Amino acid sequence: MVIAKLKERWMQKKSRQIVCAVWGLSNHAKSEIIPGLKKTGLYRLKWVGGSNEERAVLFRKRFKFQMHTTQFSEILEDTDVRAVFIITKNRMHAPLSLQALRAGKAVFVEKPMVLTYEECREIAKEVERSNQAFTVGISRRFSPVLRFVKEHIARRTSPATVIYRFNQPKNKYFWADEEGGMITHMFAHYVDVPSWLLDEKPKIVYAESSSNEQKKEIQSKNVVATIKFSGGSIAAIVYTTDGDTSFEREVIDVFCEGKVVRMKNFKDVEIYDSGKIKRLSFSQDKGLRNQLTEFARKIKGERSEVISIEDCISSAVFPFKVVESIRMNNAVSLDWQKSNKK
Repeated sequence: MVIAKLKERWMQKKSRQIVCAVWGLSNHAKSEIIPGLKKTGLYRLKWVGGSNEERAVLFRKRFKFQMHTTQFSEILEDTDVRAVFIITKNRMHAPLSLQALRAGKAVFVEKPMVLTYEECREIAKEVERSNQAFTVGISRRFSPVLRFVKEHIARRTSPATVIYRFNQPKNKYFWADEEGGMITHMFAHYVDVPSWLLDEKPKIVYAESSSNEQKKEIQSKNVVATIKFSGGSIAAIVYTTDGDTSFEREVIDVFCEGKVVRMKNFKDVEIYDSGKIKRLSFSQDKGLRNQLTEFARKIKGERSEVISIEDCISSAVFPFKVVESIRMNNAVSLDWQKSNKK
């Protein structure tokens, strides 16, 4: 009797799960995305795939997927699959997302969403046409510690100043390559977080990169970008590889109305107010599990805080504009629709 009831509950839970597929056999998929999907309990892992069949077999066995494949088309042809998670090479993000949307699948794609303006336009049109759930893997706004910071500054009535510092010593990535380079890969976070914290839209960016005056080279190893927002707030993004691993990796400072709120490594918060310091600690959490939960709600048609397509586009275009600003040595508008660039 007890066993029968447990089996019935398990079957009911399974029937409510979203059948999904993961395309991409990267370390990020292995260490973050797939474990995150399993922890939510909201997804049923049916397909896992990529170009390396031996690795696909290992993923299937390790994470208990039902099937593996080296053909993306097999996943799209499976009518049971409702959602596809694209965690593969950057240059394939947009083409595979478009294929999945056209096949009637919900899409979760890792950053960067696109590598060109034209891909951005195509994604925007296809999301609107297909009416499928779509989002990008920029999870930091779903972090519990950042949610605390946002609640703490929510009642402000004047513009704020944000400093977002990212310390990544010994970075191996260069200015740009076929996968877009580190600016394209990481800077989506650096516009999404302050935009969400402030509830303001980014309008203008001015960026500078460290350079070798003798070789006249532009390098992405050290970049400082300043953003002006729609409500009058400003943010300074500092990305550097010249630091040390003993120093905090990510630090966000918010200055507003005589207070300062500092977040360190998605774990610690310091509040400076009236000459006093209050310190709080959280379990380190960059928000992935919460984002996957919100994506599931969106797919089911429930109320969801999934990142909107407008914000996905904003985060995708921002790195292009940072590069443009550095090369032009001038501030540039973040209105992507007015850009004629490919």
